[in-house]
This record gives sequence, C-alpha cells and structure tokens, in this order.
Amino acid sequence: MAEAAIAALDATCAYCGEIMTRGEMAAHVQLCTAHRLDALLSALVQAAPDYTSVFEPFLHALLETNEDGDRATAWLSHDPRRWRFMLASYRRHFEDNPQLKLLLETGWVRETNCKAAEQAGEPDVWPHIPQASSGEPAPELWPDADGHLVSHPARWPMQEEGVGFHQQGLLSQNPSLFESLKRMVADWVETRRQRVEQLGVEEAQEEAQERSQHAQAGMRRAQLQDAQAQQAQLVVAQEEQEERVQAQQAQVVAEARARVRGGHHARRASSPPREALRELLHVVDPDEQPQVAPTLATVLPYLSLSLTLTLALVLTLAQTVAQVQP
Repeated sequence: MAEAAIAALDATCAYCGEIMTRGEMAAHVQLCTAHRLDALLSALVQAAPDYTSVFEPFLHALLETNEDGDRATAWLSHDPRRWRFMLASYRRHFEDNPQLKLLLETGWVRETNCKAAEQAGEPDVWPHIPQASSGEPAPELWPDADGHLVSHPARWPMQEEGVGFHQQGLLSQNPSLFESLKRMVADWVETRRQRVEQLGVEEAQEEAQERSQHAQAGMRRAQLQDAQAQQAQLVVAQEEQEERVQAQQAQVVAEARARVRGGHHARRASSPPREALRELLHVVDPDEQPQVAPTLATVLPYLSLSLTLTLALVLTLAQTVAQVQP
C-alpha cells in the first residue's frame, strides 16, 4: 500500500520538465529526449574527435533503415535547422548519383556489412556502422578556374575488407558536405565545453559567494558574541558596584547604630542608677507608698528653714560688701 501511494505521487522530469507520477518516471527517463541528449553531449565531448555517436544515427536517418531513431531524434532536437539541412543535402547528393541512390533504395549496406562480418568470423554488430580502420586519405588536387591545382578533401573508399561499408566511406562521397557535417559536430562539442566551463565558473562563483556568506555570518556571530560578552561584563560590573554601595550603606548604618548605642550607654552612665534614685526618693512598690508620705512631710519643714537662713546670710554679706567698697 505504501509503495503504491508513493508511486501515485506527482513528479517532474528534471530534464524536460514534464509532470507525471513517480511510477511513470523510470520509463519516462529512458525515453526522455532531453535526458538522452544531455548524456549524448557529455559522451561526445569525451570522445571527440571521434564523432561516431553522431555519424551513425545520421547515416541511419539518411538510409532510412529505421534504426538508431532515439539518437537521431535527440540530435534533431539539439540543432534542428542544421541537422535537417545536412540530411536534405546528403539525400539530394545520393539521389543524384546512380550508385549511391541504390543505397537508399535497398538494404545493401546492411547485407554487405553482415556478410563481411561473417567472412571475418566476427559477430553481426548491425545497426553499428564501423569507422574506417585506415588513416585519412591524402587530399585530392583539383584545378581551379585559373588552372591552378587546389587541395581538396579526398573521398574515402566506401568499403573495407572484413568491415564492409564504414562511416567515413559513406559520408565522404561528398567531401564538402562531410567537412560541413564535421564542423557542425565540432561546434556542438565546443558549445558544450563552453557551457560546462561556464557552469564550472558559475559553480565556483556560487561556492565563493557561499564561502563569503559563511565568513560574513561567522563575523556577525563573533561580533554578537563580543557584544554579549561586553554586556555580560557591564552587568557584572554593575552588580559589583551595587554590592559595594550596599556594603557601604550597611557600614554607614552599622556605624550610626554603634554611635546611637554608644550615646545611649553614655547617657545611662551619666544618669544616676535607678536603684539610687529609688533609695533617695524612697520610691518603692505601691504597697510601700503610705510610708513615703509621712517621711517627706517631716523633711520638708527643715529644708524650707534651711533655705530661708541661707538667703538671709547671702543678703547680709552683700550689704556688708557694698558698705566696705568706697
């Protein structure tokens, strides 16, 4: 159930952008022209100047063998204008040449190659059309309009013993078209290389930008950490300052309390003891109050007489002093 649910999910082809289910994707990738073209271009760049991956499907399209159609369709999608032009030009040349026209009308190429492989004891490799095993032929010298000999690309022999028809032999029957075909493929290779280099530059730039962003993020983190550390230091310093102020305040309070206690003790020391005052004034418990009243009543007359005599003596002395002075 889980696999069926996953297979029913939508998916998009990364090469052509077509939307389908995941269950259909595997089969689509095998048939996806864009995917095949990307793989073909990569292989072509690696194999250059061996252009077999282009020459073989081109020849099958020219001979109308109904073989190698996937690669032919991929190359057509890559450069449709030039592919169609080259194919039409070759077809006209083959149709205008009686010998070459037979190759278009019969399966002569396939029959010849299968027979050559059988005679050489090699397995039948059709639809593969091999390359020429010999080196490129020497250029041909043709006179121009002024009668001067001019070098021109030579035609390859169309067949080789043990091989049969080969790519260069068939395509070089019109040397100028063959040169144009090779230039077209060489342009594809160069464009692909430039694209790969451009992608490499873009990837390098993206990597450099990513590294720069990481570095900037690291700097911002470091600055944030420094700011946090400074803030923490400020908080600690403020707490220490508050602790010192509180300690000073506590010390001031303690000193004030000490001074207050010291003054209180001094006052207590300077004032007569409470017991002494009680003895002097005979202040006792409430039960003893009736005995205190008679005692004070007895002492007060004597104190009043003593004060009267003292005042009289002071006045007499003052008068005597006044009379003695001149």
